[in-house]
Amino acid sequence: MGALTFDTLSASRVLMEGGLDEKQATAVTRVIKEAQDAHLEELATKADLRAELAEAKGGIIKWVAVLLWHRLD
Repeated sequence: MGALTFDTLSASRVLMEGGLDEKQATAVTRVIKEAQDAHLEELATKADLRAELAEAKGGIIKWVAVLLWHRLD
């Protein structure tokens, strides 16, 4: 998975241009960065999704096979 980046320096500069002092801008930027980092591990990769899809397809195929088998009896 490609890395998600957050430009903390740019964010701090924007906040300071908006009227926050450097200490406030740094604190806000740190909170945003920590929140972003905390949720990164919850994101699914394409490989995760492919594995889940393959598992679901396998389950569907099994159900269809069972239904067809019972219908032939």
